[in-house]
Amino acid sequence: SDATTSTTTGLVLHPLHVFITSQTHNGAYGGTAGADTLCNDLAAAAGLGGTYTAWLSTSTEDAAARIDPTGIPYVLVDGTIVASNLADLLDGSLDAPINVDETGTMVFGDVWTGTLADGSAAPVHCIDWTEGASPMTGRCGSAATTTAAWTDNITPTCGAGLRLYCFEQG
Repeated sequence: SDATTSTTTGLVLHPLHVFITSQTHNGAYGGTAGADTLCNDLAAAAGLGGTYTAWLSTSTEDAAARIDPTGIPYVLVDGTIVASNLADLLDGSLDAPINVDETGTMVFGDVWTGTLADGSAAPVHCIDWTEGASPMTGRCGSAATTTAAWTDNITPTCGAGLRLYCFEQG
């Protein structure tokens, strides 16, 4: 079944969507608020319900703390399970790569994260996602893998055009 019943509320909880953005962007999003807006705009244009948060860390906030710590699975928009919950997302391996965009198209490439494998902030994050030029750098992940490199892979300059991961909130 693709639904989970909460033992506390008795409500049927549907899996939460996660997608990689169809659009690329340099590291200047106007902070995490701008990145969250992009995620929500793309989700709405694709007809996905819900509210989305970009998987980004800053100097003051870890990506893992920006995601609702539900016990609900994260699934691609095609229904493929990525992780059974937030703890599973952060255990060093995914069940499937996050390589499907909001429209259901398979996409590969690097993804801005600023985030280490445990969900905490990497030391570089394009000045809290406000800088879109070299020589500043930001940590990124790879949409092609299920290893910890999904969020913690390489460190390109902030002028690079990369994608985002967007997580639906419970």
